[in-house]
Amino acid sequence: MAPGMQIETFSLAVNPDDAQIQRVIASMAESQYMYFFAILASSYDEIMTAAYNAGIAGTGKHTWLFSDGVGSEFTGRGFTVGSPLERAYRGTGTLSAQGGMPGMKAYDALVEGLRELGQSVEDKEYLNSLLPNQGITNHTDVTDSDSYLMTPGFVAPFLYDAVISAGLSACNLEMNHSTTDGSFALSGGDHYDAIVASTFEGSSGTIVFNSETGTRNPKSALFTLSNFVDDPDASTSDVVQFKSQETDVFEFGAWRSLQPFVFNSGDTIAPPDLPETEVDRNYIPAGLRAVGLTLCGVIIVLSVGFTVWTKKKEKIRIVKAAQPIFLYIIAIGTLLMGCAVIPLSLDPGVVSMEGASIACISVPWLLACGFSMTFSALFTKTHRILTIMRNAAAFKRVKVTALDVAKPMICLLLANIITLSVWTGIDPRSSKTIVLQTNRFGKATETESICYSEHQSIFLSVLGVINIGALLVAFVEAYLARNISVELSESAYIMKAISIILLVASWAFLLPSSRKRM
Repeated sequence: MAPGMQIETFSLAVNPDDAQIQRVIASMAESQYMYFFAILASSYDEIMTAAYNAGIAGTGKHTWLFSDGVGSEFTGRGFTVGSPLERAYRGTGTLSAQGGMPGMKAYDALVEGLRELGQSVEDKEYLNSLLPNQGITNHTDVTDSDSYLMTPGFVAPFLYDAVISAGLSACNLEMNHSTTDGSFALSGGDHYDAIVASTFEGSSGTIVFNSETGTRNPKSALFTLSNFVDDPDASTSDVVQFKSQETDVFEFGAWRSLQPFVFNSGDTIAPPDLPETEVDRNYIPAGLRAVGLTLCGVIIVLSVGFTVWTKKKEKIRIVKAAQPIFLYIIAIGTLLMGCAVIPLSLDPGVVSMEGASIACISVPWLLACGFSMTFSALFTKTHRILTIMRNAAAFKRVKVTALDVAKPMICLLLANIITLSVWTGIDPRSSKTIVLQTNRFGKATETESICYSEHQSIFLSVLGVINIGALLVAFVEAYLARNISVELSESAYIMKAISIILLVASWAFLLPSSRKRM
């Protein structure tokens, strides 16, 4: 059996009634198999009609093969074009064990020996005397026929090989057996063991037995695959007759093609061995993507708009007190975090796997850099105010420039960039499809695309420590600045704005997990 092949049996009585046929065919349809091998003795038309009605024959997708017992059941008959049986039988075939083929030395010798036997009057009289007497004393009607022993038929080569194997094994036992009185006794067990151990060139090919089962090794057998196709010489525009033609031969343990096999679809390319599977890939719904991108647009517009407004109003006293340089940095940070929604909205449903992998890499860059810029700017500007006010309370004059307090912010941003660079360099995130559910054949029925990196938990932890630390420091600085005059205490308003940004960013993170589940 081929690796991965699944076989299931469906049993029918020798002469099944309609109810049994319908029950078995329904079970076969539920199995979702696409290839069927039928070993039948009767009721071919009834079975194939039921199979056609059940959608597992005559579809162009299903393939039926029959055992050699089918004989001439499908040939020499006329089928109305377009009828269930014509569609069901078209492109079927038979898989038959053969006792040999012309060109095989032992088979040709057997054919020639039988012909010589049939042409000898003395030999035919002897054979006539051996034929069973069942109320018939003279078998000359058979033995005098012109076709008598002219072909070996289907059974004769196998019978010949069976007799030869029994005789050769007995001879081998006798030759290897020695007693003082020259007697020889052949037991059934010894004879069986000798048969199983024997190997010889028979009329049906090289004879090799399976030592465990005692049957013939199938790799040493000879099989032919025949195809039922239109017979143009016997068909009309309304009625089709089929003919059988050999397409493949199995010998010496391998298949050899003689001509293409025409399947039920009329094509010579084998149909898929499994049914088409509908896969739920859990891509982001278009509506959800639209909402996310709309909110992303709002964040971008507001960030740019507030930056422009700050630039125009930077000479106003309260805006100047709010330190415009840090307001610009906060706006840039919120812009970067908002832009992270764009790659988060991309999956293999709208971009290639390569594009989805690029999106996976860009998300932590946008979020981490934007987050660190926003909160470090908040910390820095608040710290600058606190430094000035503390010195003022002590009646000290101090000049604190933006560069003086920007060093922690620069260090924080560099820490994020270095971590992200190492992550991207040694273990970049990539888009990966994982299987959530499979069908009975092991084929995926539900999948999901995720961003994966083998060591991402380590790098995310490092980024988390860096940026959560900045967040805590920013909140501490805002708390310490709570008693500063209302005119200078814009930290509360900035914190509210940042809280809204965090809420939107958190919602954006839920985009991948909001996908439909079965």
